[in-house]
Amino acid sequence: MSLIFPYTTFATPHPIWTLHGRQGRPRPVIFIAVVGPNGTAVEKGLLDSDADDTVFPDVVAADIGIDLSQAPTGGASGVGSTAAVVLRYAEVVLSQPWNP
Repeated sequence: MSLIFPYTTFATPHPIWTLHGRQGRPRPVIFIAVVGPNGTAVEKGLLDSDADDTVFPDVVAADIGIDLSQAPTGGASGVGSTAAVVLRYAEVVLSQPWNP
């Protein structure tokens, strides 16, 4: 089975040698519906099969009725990055909207 996703090019500060000097890296970006107790938010998401967590901005939780004030916390950083970001965990339902 094969899956086909649209790609969006993200600008890079320097030419990418492996992409023949292109100053943009293509990434698979899809629309995803995040469902909470008070609604649904449709967001763009980077499709990353190697990601440990699915992360959205805090405002998405507020928009769909999730209170993160008492949520368990954790941290994350990108590969090779020393800057950690605080994460708040909540259970949501993810689905792919038919018409974003």
